[in-house]
Amino acid sequence: MDEKLAFINECLRGELPMTALCERYGISRDTGYRLLGRYPAAAAARTNQETYGYSLFNRHR
Repeated sequence: MDEKLAFINECLRGELPMTALCERYGISRDTGYRLLGRYPAAAAARTNQETYGYSLFNRHR
């Protein structure tokens, strides 16, 4: 699987915070958010998840 898509999929699962996920892939958080922004549905899901403080993808805080 393409690493970008793998990153997006992991991001949407919500198992790790963005910082840890970016460290795992060796990219900056800025780059991580830019990648996420290129996939509108993914960006919307992640934004809603962080805004409302609960997960649409079974993320536990």
